[in-house]
Amino acid sequence: MSQAKLEKTMDEYFVDKAPFQIPANGKKALVEWLPWISLIFGVLSLLAALGLWHAGHTVNILVDYANTISQAYGGETVSLGFMYYIALLALVVEGALMLIAFPGLRAKSKKRGWDILLLSTLLNFIYGIFVAFTDYGSIGNIIGSLIGVVIGLYILAQIKSHYKK
Repeated sequence: MSQAKLEKTMDEYFVDKAPFQIPANGKKALVEWLPWISLIFGVLSLLAALGLWHAGHTVNILVDYANTISQAYGGETVSLGFMYYIALLALVVEGALMLIAFPGLRAKSKKRGWDILLLSTLLNFIYGIFVAFTDYGSIGNIIGSLIGVVIGLYILAQIKSHYKK
């Protein structure tokens, strides 16, 4: 689906047919604060990624030690695995997108920041669905991802008119 079709669908369901509209002063406040929210969450995401990176390396040292003992007794070895790196990558990309969106969101005359936040929201949804179908996920991941994307798309659709192409 192209971005134009997605935006048209968002307008239809989250603006035209929405049972609740964010009041004009609420939209204005969101537009004023959204650049700063994006900046804060972008930094927090990158800090979380850094923390996950350090935690992963600490765990990896312990896992290497445990693997050495396990091999000595004929046991199997383990590693951090693919999902660790996927989670790390998702955190870094989402954090970077939120930081990249900041200047465009701050300059309300540009829609680029809004477009980048839309991409970040969709990326988060895809990651949540991906995790749901791994050993680490469950139906709760799907439900949480759906709730998160609906709220994110609703807010973005409601404030889109404040950003110009």
